[in-house]
Amino acid sequence: MRINYIFIFIITSIYSYSQDINISEIREAYIKSAKNEKNVIQLLNLCEKNKNQAIIKGYKITAEMMLLSYQYNPIKKFQLFNQKCTEMDDLIEKNILNLEIRLLRYCLQKKSPYLLGYNNKLEEDLNFILKNINNSSIELQEFTSYILNSLENK
Repeated sequence: MRINYIFIFIITSIYSYSQDINISEIREAYIKSAKNEKNVIQLLNLCEKNKNQAIIKGYKITAEMMLLSYQYNPIKKFQLFNQKCTEMDDLIEKNILNLEIRLLRYCLQKKSPYLLGYNNKLEEDLNFILKNINNSSIELQEFTSYILNSLENK
C-alpha cells in the first residue's frame, strides 16, 4: 500500500513538472510567434498537445487569432475573428481570476484593429493584471512585464 502512494506521488510530481515545462515552452513560442506564420503554427502545435488546460486553451485561441492575419478572405477572416473573440471571452468568464488568460485577451484587444470593436475590456484587463501581478509566480511576473513592455514600445 505504501508503495502505491509513493508511485502516485512520483507520477504526480513528474506530471506537474512536465506541465511547468510546457507552459514555459508555450510562453517562449508565444513571444516568437509575433515574427512570422511559421512561429504561430509552432505555437498552435504546442497547444494542441495540452489543450485541456484553460491557460493552454487561451494560447490556442490566441494563436488561431494570430493566424487570421495570414488569411486572405476578408469575410471568413471576420467570421473567424468574431468566433475566436467569443471563445476567448467565454474562457475568461469561466476563469475570471486567471491573470495569464486575461493578459492574452489584453494583447489581442490591444493589437486588434479598432474598427472591429474588440477593445471593450482593455482597461479592465490591464487593471486586473497590474493589481494581481505580484500575486503570481516570478516566471509569470517576468513574462507579463516583458509582454506589457513590448506592447508599449510598439
